[in-house]
Amino acid sequence: MKLDKLAEQAEYERKYGISPLFRQKNAAALAPSEVFAYDWEISANSTAGKYLPFNFLIVTNLSSSCALDLYVNGDTSPIMMIPASIVKTIDQNSLPAFRSVLLKNTHASATVAIGEIEVTAQHAPISLEKIAQDMHRKAYGNRV
Repeated sequence: MKLDKLAEQAEYERKYGISPLFRQKNAAALAPSEVFAYDWEISANSTAGKYLPFNFLIVTNLSSSCALDLYVNGDTSPIMMIPASIVKTIDQNSLPAFRSVLLKNTHASATVAIGEIEVTAQHAPISLEKIAQDMHRKAYGNRV
């Protein structure tokens, strides 16, 4: 009985609780068309796994000249472009779930230096709007 209660509590915390921030910087310079990829599912950070999939992403591009294309979950087409010298926040409305990110340097000749790209992932807290949507879906299915 006690194990069932713990499993129920863990499920609640996983779905509804806020997670810590999981940050990763590029450890190598990115030449033109090279990529920086990070997968939290297979990373050495064992605590990240219990919060997957993430639904909140911050991409910090400190490069003064290089734009980046953002790919998630192994997709072959980018979901958005991250301009040079910008911090981009992507929430669950734009990106409902992800486990991995890939950033590609799109500049023709410039290189992104070490540490100029940072990705921060988090399982964001659930909003009241999301709770209402989930209750509606359970009561009425996908009907509007």
